[in-house]
Amino acid sequence: MKYWIILLCGIIGLMSDLSAQSRCVIRGELSGLPTNEVQIVKATLDYRYHGAYAAVKQGKFEFVLETEVPEAYKLIFVTSSPRKWYTYFFFPDTDKINFTIDSAGTCKISGSPLNLLYQQFRSEEQQGFSTYSQKLKDSVIQNKCTPAVKRKLMNLLSDLGKQKENYVREYFSGKRNEVFYYWLIEELKKTKENREELGEELFTDYQEMAKLYPQHPYTDLGKTLINGLNTIKPGGKYVEFIAPDLNGNLINITDKIRGKIALIDLWASWCIPCRTKAKAMIPIYEKYKDKGFEIVGIAREFKNTEKMKEAITKDKYPWLQLVELNDQNQIWTRYMLGNAGGGVFLVDPNGTILSVNPTPQEVEAELVKRFGK
Repeated sequence: MKYWIILLCGIIGLMSDLSAQSRCVIRGELSGLPTNEVQIVKATLDYRYHGAYAAVKQGKFEFVLETEVPEAYKLIFVTSSPRKWYTYFFFPDTDKINFTIDSAGTCKISGSPLNLLYQQFRSEEQQGFSTYSQKLKDSVIQNKCTPAVKRKLMNLLSDLGKQKENYVREYFSGKRNEVFYYWLIEELKKTKENREELGEELFTDYQEMAKLYPQHPYTDLGKTLINGLNTIKPGGKYVEFIAPDLNGNLINITDKIRGKIALIDLWASWCIPCRTKAKAMIPIYEKYKDKGFEIVGIAREFKNTEKMKEAITKDKYPWLQLVELNDQNQIWTRYMLGNAGGGVFLVDPNGTILSVNPTPQEVEAELVKRFGK
């Protein structure tokens, strides 16, 4: 451990010079891994909607990445035979980074002090926590546990998660940097997606990092995630946004739902469960739309709206539809949905969230209480 502390201190000393660099040449060599291209995308973004590609020729690729500050990225590719996904995290913190990936998928990244730190951190974390955590999860999934045993296993996982948090804080104690900031953002995302309460320690960590890195993109992202944790839940307030309709007209969601019982339906043309739930809402909408009930749909689409239009025509949604194209408004992040297909939020006339992801039956029961049958 003393060795890592000395190494980390040396790395931190180099960091002051790295932030000014904006151009990173990324080269890589793949051995025995047949693929035509690699994708490079920010680790905090959905690879389906973002990223750029570099061709692989004779097992080699090169890509020039422009970046203002060091933050986590993913290198992704899929082999053709057998078909298998490979994902590697890295930080473009210097002007050159080299990837060497062998046929077993083992990756070595050279030319970057921050990546050395990240790989060492993940290696120790894997040995200390991830392997044991996965064994516990496998026990829950594979074994036919009684409810009591399952609860004990889940409690062990929860305790392990808290121990892991403390371990990471100690690991980066006195030397908080972009690696720790990325870990913190991922922890906030997990908390958000599991709809857990924001722990005081995570909030304190964020405040510290936001003060150290006020201009870093993780600072705005962390603020958005924390706001979602505090508001997007029953009793909280919906998040206002402006998005275009299919004619390009910008619509403020508040103008459409103010003073009404409203269902904010976030969906995607490729999300079959989202569309199934929405179709079940059609007769309920027709029954109560003249009594003060409104539905507004927002579809998360990529590149264009053609598939969205096809879905609307096929499913025959009678309510207003807006577009979240290429995550331009970060609506999914603001509504605590991560990379999910969608989510549904029932809101009262004052803008208070009544329920998150209610079933059509639960929505109708609420409408019956408000308007009668």
